[in-house]
Amino acid sequence: MPSSTRARGGNLFSCNSNNPPRRVQDFFCFDYSSTDIAWLVPWLCGLTVFLKGLGSDILVGAPITRLTELAVCRQYLSIHNPDLIDKDGYVDEIHCKLDDIQVELALILGVARLLSALIELLVSVPLGIVADRRGRKFALTLNVVGGLCYYLWVVIVCIFYDFFPPRLLVTCSLFYAIGGGPHMFSAFILAMIADVTTEKQRTRHFYVVQSIVQVVQLIFPAIGSLFLGIGLWIPFYVGLSAMVILIRVVFVIPETAAAPRNPAPLPTEQDSLLGCLASSPFIPTTITPEHAEQAMITNVHEVPPLHPKLSSRVQFLDLASNQPIIPLSLATFFFANLCRGSLSVLLQYISKRYGWPLSQEG
Repeated sequence: MPSSTRARGGNLFSCNSNNPPRRVQDFFCFDYSSTDIAWLVPWLCGLTVFLKGLGSDILVGAPITRLTELAVCRQYLSIHNPDLIDKDGYVDEIHCKLDDIQVELALILGVARLLSALIELLVSVPLGIVADRRGRKFALTLNVVGGLCYYLWVVIVCIFYDFFPPRLLVTCSLFYAIGGGPHMFSAFILAMIADVTTEKQRTRHFYVVQSIVQVVQLIFPAIGSLFLGIGLWIPFYVGLSAMVILIRVVFVIPETAAAPRNPAPLPTEQDSLLGCLASSPFIPTTITPEHAEQAMITNVHEVPPLHPKLSSRVQFLDLASNQPIIPLSLATFFFANLCRGSLSVLLQYISKRYGWPLSQEG
């Protein structure tokens, strides 16, 4: 194997043909040419998004809600009616719809989601710096490991219910501090694709990846509910196994931070998506020599702005007011995340209000 340095590019080990690597190094070391990276990264990123959905989206919703409900229900009935708890610690779901149990369940789920949002907000900028300095692959590996620890901690707290109180489940959100949450995962994937694709290809690859995300979020929660109807732990067996495989796939992805990029951007008129922004101050325009000379003469007499950041914000606000697609896009992102965040609340409400099992709500 030819020698290649892995530390600077964001990979974890260095491979050297003169020094035979250890077995653990053979597991992590891969050599790629620039041509291989250009076509391999988008495909591996799509597979990574699929496995991430299989590992996490199949667990969110009904499986996590049911497991948390069982932990709260077990604690409540151990005081008020321990005969309803079998020898394996399982309680029929029909006995877990009491008001006191549901209020405690809503509190745990709400606090956990609030902490997750706060932690993602706090670590997003530092993780972005880490991704630029240590590599996208390193940051993506941290993100996947943090997500795996998140679900493992939920399982551990619920299995060893004699030692851990159910309210300790809110601390699972702290594992998002390792590598960020689902939003940071998407950011790292898109950054890796942007590193190795040209501007002409980038939009298509982004559409493909986001299509995979939408399909995964549409199908896998329902599959998780079906697995939950078969057995309580089956969704967790499938989901956690998929996340372990995901870690292996992430190690296969080549580092893209040092990949060559396309230095010549496409003209505005060649991109239909940017056609409406042709008059934007952020879009470079072609300047003739006569205009360049006139601009240089004009700039000599101009005074530089005292607050360049304020000027850029004013330009952005002016652009947003003239182009309604920008606030509409931001509103779309807001309501999409709001709907996704209300999934567990809707599942709990419907199950309590109509007496439906959580396995039938997917």
